[in-house]
Amino acid sequence: MLVDGRSISLRKPAPLSLVLRRAHVEPRDGLLRAAGSGRVLDAHADPAVVFVDGKPARLSRRVRAGDHVGVLDGRDRVESVLLGPSMLAPVTPLPDLEGDLWTPAAAGLGIDVVGALSGEVVHRDVLRAPVSAARVPGQVIALSFDDGPDPRSTPRVLSILAQYGVHATFCVIGYQARAYPELVKAIHDGGNTLCDHTEHHPHLDQLAPAAVDGEIASPAAFIQQLTGAAPAFMRPPYGGVNATVIATAHRHGLRVLEWSVDPEDFDKPNALVIASRVLAAAHPGAVVLLHDGGGDRTNTVAALPGIILGLRARGYTIVTPTA
Repeated sequence: MLVDGRSISLRKPAPLSLVLRRAHVEPRDGLLRAAGSGRVLDAHADPAVVFVDGKPARLSRRVRAGDHVGVLDGRDRVESVLLGPSMLAPVTPLPDLEGDLWTPAAAGLGIDVVGALSGEVVHRDVLRAPVSAARVPGQVIALSFDDGPDPRSTPRVLSILAQYGVHATFCVIGYQARAYPELVKAIHDGGNTLCDHTEHHPHLDQLAPAAVDGEIASPAAFIQQLTGAAPAFMRPPYGGVNATVIATAHRHGLRVLEWSVDPEDFDKPNALVIASRVLAAAHPGAVVLLHDGGGDRTNTVAALPGIILGLRARGYTIVTPTA
């Protein structure tokens, strides 16, 4: 009998599998390979077919002398591919805590050719390259005010800022914002940046996760409801942070804004001392911590013109953090 073109003798009927072994013929199934790496995804994707007298037959079939046995091996194939968009992560993300001014990272966009089964990326065309986070360049500095709004100080601070054509960041406490919503709107309408400073000004790093969430979520929601714009920043009272605080802020879409210049105006030194401390510690990209709430801020208000003029005399441009 002939087995795949090879002649063998067969005295009595025998299983097709035995006949193939005697003829040293091993049917080979076709492989399915990944489009990218070439690794085998399925070793039996296209099974081999054995024919007896031109018809497909099972290996258990008994064949006789005079039968013609043929083998058609399976074909090796490569998986199909799909096209799809992909977000390209920046190499350098924002730091968890921003004590100085940073430009946020921006994800890039690509089109990927992806293996339909393996999920492997075969090829990527970059449509828009990702942009890494970086410190804001140049002689820039930001002023920020905590613990307001306060009807005694906030309007005076806003007036001075407007007089000198300067904008600042106001880190408002939730219960204060609810008490003086007109001041929150005045801050926003004046082109300044609003920052979530928690609902009650607690040590966030000493609270349970659920309490941290409530302290952060509540003021952010109120600011958005009142102004139509969600805040981009959260400042933890006393600078108290831990992994829970950072993760909670990020989950609510808030970056954690701290500071790098602290004249300790909270203790109410005179205006000259406050201004001199700010100017002595100022550096490119710094965020200055001041207060328009939390008590009598007469000295801080009095120091503000000198701070603005002194910084400008040193070549600084006063900016707000980039959202």
